[in-house]
Amino acid sequence: MTVHTYRQGNEIVITIPAEFKVEANKDYQPTILPDGTIKFIPEDSPFPDIWNDDPKDIAAFNQEIGSLDDGANYGRENVEY
Repeated sequence: MTVHTYRQGNEIVITIPAEFKVEANKDYQPTILPDGTIKFIPEDSPFPDIWNDDPKDIAAFNQEIGSLDDGANYGRENVEY
């Protein structure tokens, strides 16, 4: 399936296929990810988007709470021996 963008005034509009069953007149927060993916998060979502936080924000938060985590993944965090 492919959707097409079009200009409406000063905005670019993308249609959403009816089979996605998105309700009309709902508010979404748009986010563009580093790979160019556009993500729309419902404003009334009970879940924060923690998976795409800026690594600098994560490091600042860790420092603020006194975490010694250096933010690097070493590849063995969830391995049982």
